[in-house]
Amino acid sequence: MGTVCDMKDLERTWNLNNHYPIFTTLKTETITDKFKDFNYLSLGEILSLALLKYEKEDRKNHVIRELEKVFRNLNSEKLIIDNIDILFNPEYSVDILGYFIQLARNRKVIIIWPGEYATEGLTYASPEYEDYKKYLLKDYNIIYLK
Repeated sequence: MGTVCDMKDLERTWNLNNHYPIFTTLKTETITDKFKDFNYLSLGEILSLALLKYEKEDRKNHVIRELEKVFRNLNSEKLIIDNIDILFNPEYSVDILGYFIQLARNRKVIIIWPGEYATEGLTYASPEYEDYKKYLLKDYNIIYLK
């Protein structure tokens, strides 16, 4: 079950839920200034370059493997991950929150969410778009930092 907190309650909340990834819609600069000991990763460019070596119709079969390579090569225990829009490509069928929940089992992870937060959860795009996603906080073990 997900939880919501603000910056002043984050340390306590993360200590109680230390394997939960943090998702936030706060500005990247706010997060990088606060978490100076975290490594910053702009995922979109790195992942898209890795996927270019595959034929377009075959890329969907390599997304998770290439993601795993990116994070294995970083070898960092504390990460801020930004520019994740590439993962919303409907052809890739990535369980985005599920993937980051798994990643957070072995390291502290903060994800800059490119969509919006409403009282019940996170959304990406609008319902009329093919890449629209809605995730209810109650269904995922995550922390939303407001």
